[in-house]
Amino acid sequence: MRRRHFVVALVALGAFALGLGLAIGVVGQRMRTPAQVVADAQPPAPSPVTADVERRVLAPTVVVRGEIVTVGADALILPLRSEGPSVVTGLGTGVGEMVREGDLLAEVAGRPVFVVQGSFPFYRDLVGGVEGPDVRQLQESLTRMGWDLEVDGVYGQETQRAVGAWYARAGYEAALGASDEELSQARDAYLAARDQATAADEQLAAAQAALQVAIDAGDPVDDLQRQVANAQRALAAAKRTRARAWSRYREVRLRHGPSVPRSEVVVVDSLPREVAAVEVTVGEDLAVGNGSSEGAGDVTLAGGTRQVVASIGREVAPTIEAGDPATGYDDVTGTSYPLEVVGIDEESEGPRVVLVPIAGEVPQLTGRTLRVVIAPEGTGEAALVVPVTAVWTLPDGATSVTVLEADGTTRDVVVVTGTIVDGFVAIEPVGGTVAEGDQVVVGYSGYGTTPEGG
Repeated sequence: MRRRHFVVALVALGAFALGLGLAIGVVGQRMRTPAQVVADAQPPAPSPVTADVERRVLAPTVVVRGEIVTVGADALILPLRSEGPSVVTGLGTGVGEMVREGDLLAEVAGRPVFVVQGSFPFYRDLVGGVEGPDVRQLQESLTRMGWDLEVDGVYGQETQRAVGAWYARAGYEAALGASDEELSQARDAYLAARDQATAADEQLAAAQAALQVAIDAGDPVDDLQRQVANAQRALAAAKRTRARAWSRYREVRLRHGPSVPRSEVVVVDSLPREVAAVEVTVGEDLAVGNGSSEGAGDVTLAGGTRQVVASIGREVAPTIEAGDPATGYDDVTGTSYPLEVVGIDEESEGPRVVLVPIAGEVPQLTGRTLRVVIAPEGTGEAALVVPVTAVWTLPDGATSVTVLEADGTTRDVVVVTGTIVDGFVAIEPVGGTVAEGDQVVVGYSGYGTTPEGG
């Protein structure tokens, strides 16, 4: 019995000791000196944030509004019809649209007026059989439209087929260089001449046979010889008539194919082009004229070159030069266009910078504006450049940068600051060395971007 009581007492004493030990441990953890509490509350040691030292030309970015303009506009006059009224019966294009080689400009008296590229206007109707530089110009245009034909300056059947297909593509039938009636008359004239030559040949053969009979019989032959001579002359004349009739028939038969009347084509020096203005309306008689201003064309094509022109301040004009890159932003569509400065117009009321697209096209409609950001490459000398946050102001008013060495140590270098552009500043070290590629401190983690007093 005593032994059991002893064991129970021993177990109870052990449990009490274990509980007391745990309590002392917890209390011990919570019991720290004020110095320990302050030390535990301090942030980790700050680490420097750095940036590279660069060497480059520092130039300001220029932001302006630029207007899209075109140069070298052509005011086109629609040709009059050679016969009948020249009333506009349809329009093939409108302002802002692009016209390309062989496109329809308008319809006059039910007939098309196309536009093609060339160096001179057509001065005659082009029909089968004609030759010359105007035919070659038409053939070159047809090849650019996609037809495969020989460019030889001769309006032959190959060219006729291409012209017929060109008209058909636009929904028209090409005019014939010769009418059906003219072809029929030429054919009949040739057949008649051929028959006359055949008859003359037969008459000569008969006269020659009669002469031979008289010679064989010993009869007089003077009259028969004269008949033979007359028959020979008649046959020669009939053959000449037949040859002329055949040539005429061939000519008319060739002209009977598709042709290009000069009243159905307008020539410009370059395509494609944007339509800048259309002054004619359906129902107008071109022979009477329209209400457009003096010197205006029926259809005006904008120049082949589209530019962006923007006014700039005189103070920034010296910083911009030809070749500087720029970007045009269409704030309506959100589209951007890479541009390049091609020159500064100093003779206008204020300096204007002229830019051209270097890839693709700017919007087609002349008169639209773009937000233009020009990044001049600068005309000054390259300098050491650091972020403005890398420059510290010293108590004496001087400025310095802090260079972080490879081993983690730092050194301060007094500098003289120069041009400040877009968050960067040019520096010149005067109290030590700073080189391109060095690491300069722009802040410390835990302090923000600048230390106290920076």
